[in-house]
Amino acid sequence: MFSILKLAGKNIFRNKRRTTITLLAIFVGIGSVVISKGIVAGFQKGIIDLVTRVKTGHIQIHTKGYLDALQLMPLRLYIKELKKTEKIIRKQKEVVHYARRINFTGMLSTGEESTMFMGIGIEPKSEFKICRDLLSGIIKGKELKGFSPYSALITNQLAKGLQVDVGDTIMLISHTINDTMNAVDVQVEGIVQIGTPVFFSGNMLITTLAAAQKLLDMKGKVTEIIIGIDKIENLENVAETLRGKFNTKRMNLEVHTWKDIVPYYKDTIQAQNVILWIIVLILLIIIGTSIMNTMMIAVFERTREIGVMMAIGTERMQIFLLFLFESLFTGVIGSFIGCVSGALFVCYLNIIGITINLSGELRSVTFYPYVTENNITFSFLFGIFVSIISGIYPAYLALQLKPVDALRYV
Repeated sequence: MFSILKLAGKNIFRNKRRTTITLLAIFVGIGSVVISKGIVAGFQKGIIDLVTRVKTGHIQIHTKGYLDALQLMPLRLYIKELKKTEKIIRKQKEVVHYARRINFTGMLSTGEESTMFMGIGIEPKSEFKICRDLLSGIIKGKELKGFSPYSALITNQLAKGLQVDVGDTIMLISHTINDTMNAVDVQVEGIVQIGTPVFFSGNMLITTLAAAQKLLDMKGKVTEIIIGIDKIENLENVAETLRGKFNTKRMNLEVHTWKDIVPYYKDTIQAQNVILWIIVLILLIIIGTSIMNTMMIAVFERTREIGVMMAIGTERMQIFLLFLFESLFTGVIGSFIGCVSGALFVCYLNIIGITINLSGELRSVTFYPYVTENNITFSFLFGIFVSIISGIYPAYLALQLKPVDALRYV
């Protein structure tokens, strides 16, 4: 067997030009796989960070039926056993932080002008530990860290329509949880650009949880809890664990991941994965065809040589393995070069980043491709697999040659 391996290693460089072309095809193909997977991985991580660090957190807790009726902002579907729920959340070792919110609607008035708005009441200190990029779209005013109990962030569209600026006082009017009307004065602390993930609508407003609770007569009540976890890989496990504990304790709660809350981005990731596999399939065909052509030419060129080997007693299986190993060695060398080159290029992209404009965003977003062990392992084994599969048919042709016919071949 060692002699077959040694001979196969020498044979791949007998025709250096053809071997170089084949290695180039494998190098380009495997390198493209590494780069494609690295870019897609970086883009998907960027999407997840964009959503979870600005809008949703990794996981959200609601009363059953709340998410289905979210457009109505149902205040009566607040989380009933809040302290018990928080205790269960705190016991999960993967949970890094959590924050409480109230989603609500109402009317915003300056005394002269008024308009409808969609509001979120948050606890700034807790919120920013999860949604760290919440203020990425602020264009004027103070950061939310300086929130007073009765302050608000509004979109530039609301500010322009109501002719208000940072420091002005506006009135929030809304139905309370008891279906009575109430109003609270808040100060405009900041103005945010429309199009950022939180301010997806021109009539969005963010205020403190204390102001929202006073406005809605919901002291000590919240409509949702957002959770930040240590690793995105733990997302489903944490969600399932929480669901199990809530069900065991017969709590009327639902657990939603960011995928449930913003399915558009989940669908985008799934579409990317499908496209990636199509690219891999195309590259498989290109690499496989190149290797198969090279090995078939090698069989035809060495027909007399094969005949001589058979005539002196070389077993057919040894000849089969000889050509198969030649194909394998070619694939290993090309895949190694492709993986190294592709990884270096992805590392370069990770340093400079790729800036694009997402649909629905008015600002650019920069993603950073990266290489993982799984990416390199898959790409390298993919190249070897294609090489072996592509070498089987040419090796089989060599196996079927008859010594007498092979020796007469010119």
